[in-house]
Amino acid sequence: MWDIYRMHLLRLISETGNKFEIFTTWENAHKSQRNGLFSESEYSSHSWFFIKDGKEAWYLEYSSSDGGCWNSKGPLVSGYKARYTTEIGQYITLMCDFKNGESSANSNYRRLKYKDN
Repeated sequence: MWDIYRMHLLRLISETGNKFEIFTTWENAHKSQRNGLFSESEYSSHSWFFIKDGKEAWYLEYSSSDGGCWNSKGPLVSGYKARYTTEIGQYITLMCDFKNGESSANSNYRRLKYKDN
């Protein structure tokens, strides 16, 4: 079920947003991932969501494998960014509720990882 939720949020962002690719430092990639939402890492593939200033919703990913695109300074991060909408916010709340099994108003995960503006 969790994979379905992640794919739906990605679809909400990708259908209304723009695709991007940007090289960044390893430090910035790790910081963004730590401060992001619903981060997942499997082997050398990393993905997460990020809300920027309550105005943009981002989906980000990179691969640190031998086949990934990176150099000694950092990885190529790619993904989608879109305007933050009420629908995206409601879906994030739903995902937080699912993740915690409790009301998002009392969710430690939501308080730590996402701040409503």
